[in-house]
Parts: sequence; structure tokens; C-alpha cells
Amino acid sequence: MAAARRTALRTYIDTEGTRIFVRGTAANGVLTMTGTAPLQSGEPMMTRVTWTRTATGTLEQVWDVSRDDGATWSFDQKLVYVPV
Repeated sequence: MAAARRTALRTYIDTEGTRIFVRGTAANGVLTMTGTAPLQSGEPMMTRVTWTRTATGTLEQVWDVSRDDGATWSFDQKLVYVPV
């Protein structure tokens, strides 16, 4: 019998109605999710989002994109969540 697999799912919708569906799993304290988003040309672009808790207690969310089906990744943006 296969072990149960926990998969996280998330949907993002921007102000223009573009939807990004990502899914992934957590390992070693890092949640990594990937999905595909359309470019303005209609061509698909892969998106990878990782969440990592830092030693100072913040949570970093890093977005990377790939235009070659995940062979290479480029940094897109980083958000830092600070507890209040």
C-alpha cells in the first residue's frame, strides 16, 4: 500500500483575471509549489513558488519563472512576511 501523499493546492488571480494554479509538497521545512501561467502571447510559462521560514521568524515567499519547461529558472519576486 502506498504512503499517503499530502499535496498543497493554491490559486492566484490577478487584477486582469489571469489565473495561476500551483500545487506542491513540503520537505525539509520548505513548501515548493509549481504550476503554469499564460504569458500575454498565450504561451505557457512555468511558475515556482517556495515558502521558507527564516531563523529570525519571518516567512519568505520566492517566485521563479521558467520559459523552457523547468530546465532553467529565473527569479521573479520575493515577499517577506513579518510577524506582528
